[in-house]
Amino acid sequence: MGEIRLFHQVYGQVFPLENTPFPTEKPLHEQIEKHLLEYLGVCFLAREVMIGASELDSDEEGRIDTLGIDSAGRPVIVEYKRGSDRNVVQQILDYREWLLKNKPMFRELVRESDRNCVKKVSWQPRLIVIAGEVTRRNVREAKRDKDNSSIELVRYRRFGNEHLMLEWVYGERPAESAPVEVKPTLPEPILVPGPSLFPPSFSTYRTWNKVSEEVRTLFQELLAFTQTLGEMRVDPYKTSISFRRMNEADVRLKWPPVFAHVRPNITSGIRVDVLERTQSTPLEEGFTTLAKYASLYRTFVIHDRADLEKAKPLIREAYERH
Repeated sequence: MGEIRLFHQVYGQVFPLENTPFPTEKPLHEQIEKHLLEYLGVCFLAREVMIGASELDSDEEGRIDTLGIDSAGRPVIVEYKRGSDRNVVQQILDYREWLLKNKPMFRELVRESDRNCVKKVSWQPRLIVIAGEVTRRNVREAKRDKDNSSIELVRYRRFGNEHLMLEWVYGERPAESAPVEVKPTLPEPILVPGPSLFPPSFSTYRTWNKVSEEVRTLFQELLAFTQTLGEMRVDPYKTSISFRRMNEADVRLKWPPVFAHVRPNITSGIRVDVLERTQSTPLEEGFTTLAKYASLYRTFVIHDRADLEKAKPLIREAYERH
């Protein structure tokens, strides 16, 4: 299979986004399951359904990662693999056999669901494998199944924390006959803007309305780059704009640590104060270097895109410090 590369383009510049697989299977499971309807068109019913070894005619117990139902009333079994697994097709076929022997249990899950899922079950299960790699062996085994139309082998690619790609390597996601409606819930607060999203207003910054269009464009390019580094938050104040890294440890903090203070000047570029390491990357020739303060930050001015390119390693260094 060919490799897929993803690029983010903003204001005439292109930033490559690197493939960053999930560190373990659990965050992949949680990510897909949290947005099951959007990713797969499936209404969630249950997670980690345990199956006894005797029920699988096996020496080991089994566990269905995610169980749901789609808009056509088809039961859906989803299995997640961070990388590849040579036996995953046989594993999910065993789960299908178990499900067809336990129809009353599934009907009860549908009946008791607190979501507006389809209540009428059509006993043609969908079997979905989502994995970092789908092997030729996986595809061959899926083709051997007499009911192969029910198997979907999906490869995922994750680019940073904002982009997730799903590629149907084998089988096709069935067209939805009707949307599955979910009871409305309060939206979760958005702490981390994606690479293409900017805060709606920087009017809190007292000279923002006087900043030239060239400096604003340069600032947006700077912001777009920092957002490709990972999760972050932007806080505009009267005298500066703070860039904060939002890792797992910082999410619960009201004021996560600042990795850069940014001050767009009215006409003369952008002043940036970045958190400095003990062994920092030296400033390249051409930066306007100002005095350090508080012994933790170094200061430089970005006048144009060439300066921005020089600044990127320093900003990345400051972001990764936490």
